[in-house]
Amino acid sequence: MPIKESRLFCFSRLTYTPIGRQYRIVALYDELARADPSPVVELNRAVAMRDQPEAGLALIDALPARGGLEEYHLAHAARAKLCRRLGRTAEARVSYKQALDLTRPDPERRFLERRLDDLLGSIKKLPSGCRSDPTAID
Repeated sequence: MPIKESRLFCFSRLTYTPIGRQYRIVALYDELARADPSPVVELNRAVAMRDQPEAGLALIDALPARGGLEEYHLAHAARAKLCRRLGRTAEARVSYKQALDLTRPDPERRFLERRLDDLLGSIKKLPSGCRSDPTAID
């Protein structure tokens, strides 16, 4: 089975094989990166590491050094999502704003705006003195 078809098959089976699915998807991205390397494949591999957000974030942060994704809004959106999962709200906010600045299609802009609003709303709900992000805007 070719790599891309194997990846699609794996994704279609996710609801039936929850244990180890992340590792299988990451392994498929490893194969794809060897066969057809690209920054987008590396980004997708980082996003697939959902149970290891620190490792995924490190991979995303290394991508600009190799070039190619600085102006790609989905790279910034993926970074924001991982930062958000790690509780790094200031970084998530910056990355969502960067993604918005680079996004043109309205549906994608609305999605990113909702994510940013949700993030800002969750910061405002914390009692004063308990901010996870000291730079949060009230």
